[in-house]
Amino acid sequence: MSGLMDMITSQLDANTLGKMAQQFGGDTQTVQNAVTAAIPAIVVAMKRNASHPQGAEALNRALDKHDGGVLDNLQDMVSGNMGGMMGEGQKILGHLFGAKKETVAVQLGKATGMGNKTGDLLAMLAPMVMGAMGKAKRQSGMGIEDLQNMLGQETASLQKQVPQLGMMEKLLDSDGDGDVDMSDLLSRGSSLLGGFFKR
Repeated sequence: MSGLMDMITSQLDANTLGKMAQQFGGDTQTVQNAVTAAIPAIVVAMKRNASHPQGAEALNRALDKHDGGVLDNLQDMVSGNMGGMMGEGQKILGHLFGAKKETVAVQLGKATGMGNKTGDLLAMLAPMVMGAMGKAKRQSGMGIEDLQNMLGQETASLQKQVPQLGMMEKLLDSDGDGDVDMSDLLSRGSSLLGGFFKR
């Protein structure tokens, strides 16, 4: 089980997922499917970036600004003005995915049925992932090497359940913006990772 995934999805109950669906004009099941693919994609990108010393140092500094408070009252936050959170999320995604940000959103949108709303969903989820990591860092007093180890363990745990996540790394490592078929991410991810959600 992934600790980060569990920390986030434990706060995403049916009511919160329903409010997210209202925000994006979709249905709750589609949003849940998209979340089960999007959070691991963000974690994979973080692990990839943090594998380099500069990336790891940048992440360590950024986590000092995230204490996990964003996870404490998600339902009210999702119901309110999302502008600030979404803007922060877009900046995080820019650092994580770089020029591949739009490509990642398009591919996940195809795989999950979220379509052109996937970019907004990723922007909503990115601060949650940072919040979960920041909270874990504070609770355990982690340094840079500890963060790298944690991300490695989280990614290994998620990929053990959904081996298709390796396609995300291939997409991020590819030179161009070519299509990477991630359709299996939905069929496998929703069934295996969907168990993280509270009913």
